[in-house]
Amino acid sequence: MPIYEFWCKVCDEVFERLVFQDGELIRCPNCKGSEIEKIISAPSIKINEDVASKRIRKRLNYYLKAGKLKDAKSFIEKASSYVKTDAVKRMADKVHSLSNRKGSVR
Repeated sequence: MPIYEFWCKVCDEVFERLVFQDGELIRCPNCKGSEIEKIISAPSIKINEDVASKRIRKRLNYYLKAGKLKDAKSFIEKASSYVKTDAVKRMADKVHSLSNRKGSVR
């Protein structure tokens, strides 16, 4: 059951509607008119945050095992700006605490 955007030709209202079947009569929620047109809209995309967190963790572990703390810090800062989850925040905190423990970043 897709969600479509519609435009009412009478009152110029734009609205979304969940369409259960083709040919279903859709009415405007504002003026109750039936002179509507389906409009093209951008699709909604959701990134699975669990997959992103796992990939970030894998790459971060590679940097840390290779002793590349500076690269790990740079990577996690950029990753945390794109993926805002608790898991990624904890990874960033871990890297920052490691760099503080070492005294300076290599």
